[in-house]
Formats: sequence, C-alpha cells, structure tokens
Amino acid sequence: MPMNEAELTEAVLEMRDAIHTLTAGCRELAGAIETQTQLLVEIKEAVTAEPVGESPLVALLKRLVELGEANTATLARLEQAGRR
Repeated sequence: MPMNEAELTEAVLEMRDAIHTLTAGCRELAGAIETQTQLLVEIKEAVTAEPVGESPLVALLKRLVELGEANTATLARLEQAGRR
C-alpha cells in the first residue's frame, strides 16, 4: 500500500533525524578515537621513560578506561537511534 504525502513526509523527517543522530555519534566516536590514540602515545612514553617520581601511567590508564566506557555508551545510543 503506497504512503500518502503526510506519511511520506513523516518517514523522511524520521530518517533525517536518525541521520543527524548517527552523524553526531560518529563525530563523537572519531574524537574519542583521536583522544585514545593520544593517550596510547602518552602511555607508551610513560612506560618507556626512566622513572622520575610518580608514574603518570595509572592516571593515563584510568582515562583510557573512562573513554572506553563513554564509547560504549555512545554506541548504545547510536544503536537505539538506528532502531527507531
């Protein structure tokens, strides 16, 4: 059964909103990946450096875990948006 104009308009608007949500989520994930990459570089530097005082390794690893948790939440939001 073909859609009428109102149904078609509603479907297009829903798709537009879903695309905006997915695009925003992808941007958020891209930023998180960039941050994680920088953290991994810092972790590598901390592991290979001669110890001078307290190692920043623990704080860097905690930040990496927090980013991973944030990414999981973002992916869950994107998955829900894709189901609409």
